Amino acid sequence: MKTVWVVTKEYNNYDQYGEYFVCAFQEKPTHQQCLDILLEENYIQTHQDKKHKDKMAALLMKGGGRYNDEFAWYWLNEEVLK
Repeated sequence: MKTVWVVTKEYNNYDQYGEYFVCAFQEKPTHQQCLDILLEENYIQTHQDKKHKDKMAALLMKGGGRYNDEFAWYWLNEEVLK
C-alpha cells in the first residue's frame, strides 16, 4: 500500500467547515520541513525563540493538534492511497 502524509489546518471559528488542506508529502516530513510549513503559514514567527518553534514543529510531527487556545492549529495524518 502507498501512503502519503497530509498536513491540514483547522480553525476555532463559528463558521468553520472542518480541516483545510495545507500540503502533502510522500514520506513523513522532517522536523525542518515541519518548521518550514509553520513559518510559511505564519503559525510561528522567525523572531520567536528557537525552543518555542521547535516545540511547535515537534507537536506537528507527533500528529499535531491544539497547543493552547490558538485560533488555528495543524494536523499531520498518514493516509493510505487506494
